[in-house]
Amino acid sequence: MTDHEQIDAKLLSILDTNDLSITQSDQHFEKNPDINLPNPKLIHDEIANKKTAFKKLKFLYLEQETRHLFLKQVLDVKSNLDNDFQSLQREADEGKQGLQQVKKGLESKIAELDTLTNEVDRQLQTFEDKSKDVKGLFDEFAELEKQIDNQLEGPH
Repeated sequence: MTDHEQIDAKLLSILDTNDLSITQSDQHFEKNPDINLPNPKLIHDEIANKKTAFKKLKFLYLEQETRHLFLKQVLDVKSNLDNDFQSLQREADEGKQGLQQVKKGLESKIAELDTLTNEVDRQLQTFEDKSKDVKGLFDEFAELEKQIDNQLEGPH
């Protein structure tokens, strides 16, 4: 049984439980002709009573229609919320997949940068070592030059 059929069944049960019912009003009138007018001048009072009964019947009908429309809209809203939730869930899943891909890309770049940083550090260390060696050679060369200059100046 669908939601709309359940609503209709519920409304019909509500309709049947009331003393005054739109669907049974003509039967009620025919079975219970409560018009006892000993004096035809009292017809106005009887009309007023029937108008009051009709107003009550009309109110019950409007109340039932309002309930029916309300329940229908509540169920429509629920189905719309379910659809919206499923749509948002799909978007969230797609977003998660996108974030996972970005994360993998970042991890790959971090690994590349780590490798590059280690290589640069190794090359820097090599450069500093060679730089010290070259400086040592320059110092040694300067010392040798000094010794040569001293020897050239010495015998004179």
